[in-house]
Amino acid sequence: MKDQIKVNLGENSYSVIWQDLILSLKKDIEKFTEGRKTAVITNTKIYGIYKKEINNLFKNSLLIILPDGEKTKRIKTIEEISEKLLKENFNRDSLLIAFGGGVIGDITGFAASIYARGISFVQVPTTLLAMVDSSVGGKTGVNLSQGKNMAGTFYQPKAVFICCEFLKTLPKREINCGLAEAVKSALIMNKVFFSFLEKNVENILNKNINIMNLLSKESVLVKAAVVEKDEKENLLRGILNLGHTLAHAIESWYNYKYINHGEAVSIGLSFAAFFSYRQGILEEKKYHRIIDILTNLKLNKNISNLPGQKKPKAEELLELMKKDKKNKKEEIYFVMLKDIGQYLLPKPVESKKLFLALKEFYKL
Repeated sequence: MKDQIKVNLGENSYSVIWQDLILSLKKDIEKFTEGRKTAVITNTKIYGIYKKEINNLFKNSLLIILPDGEKTKRIKTIEEISEKLLKENFNRDSLLIAFGGGVIGDITGFAASIYARGISFVQVPTTLLAMVDSSVGGKTGVNLSQGKNMAGTFYQPKAVFICCEFLKTLPKREINCGLAEAVKSALIMNKVFFSFLEKNVENILNKNINIMNLLSKESVLVKAAVVEKDEKENLLRGILNLGHTLAHAIESWYNYKYINHGEAVSIGLSFAAFFSYRQGILEEKKYHRIIDILTNLKLNKNISNLPGQKKPKAEELLELMKKDKKNKKEEIYFVMLKDIGQYLLPKPVESKKLFLALKEFYKL
């Protein structure tokens, strides 16, 4: 069954299309690939799983297979992709296809935005994280040694094609990544969606396709609603960073190894809820509902569960939080919750308050 929504951004508008079966995507994709040079960008892990599907969906396309992992997300990779495109005479009428998760999407979008000063690209997300969040909204980027996504652009895809059949091969750890972002979407803007998550824990954990399709669509609807009002993150789009200020600090502390984005986000969400509660903004019973859904979905909530013997200290995390690219005038901008489904716009928070909350919540 095909379903779709439109992300309304004027001349940058595009559709997000859901299909039940992977091969059902073929006709939709061919509308973009027909008669133009096309390159599919993926990684070794994804190609190993979906070689047959890739060759079927993208016949006669240039295939660029990158190493798996966050380590690939660097400026050097963008240069290597651009050199390959130039060698094959790609021009402004050419098309890039991101086939993979958030890392592949960010890399492909960034390459598309700068090659020949901008060529078209589409997203075919294969992870739940990309299906609920990163494939929509037009953020692209790569990491620098001291910060995640510190080099990048805002550049919208021409279409996003989602098929939850891909989730059948996704390990639980990768599913958890997407679940954390889905919870975030519900928390900031959709209390009905939050109740849906609470009622469907078992179906979600069992990767029921119909439920996962709804989970993806509801998350995308939240993201689209925010992006349509604030495409370039002037203020409102900052609410999508609920939990991410601490999450990015944790990822940076681990040098983008051992812990993935969703695991860091689930910890960040639990802290954002705790901090909102401690500041007298969020009711205690609402705080406990948030902790309960994270627990029931088997998402990590505590730094003590992070890998390795050595854990980050509160002062180390605070210093990394100060480097977040969304901060202004050296103040830490933090997203808090007034209620489930009701956000507060990002605002500067005293470092001392964050430090004390980190010490208390994580027993650091």
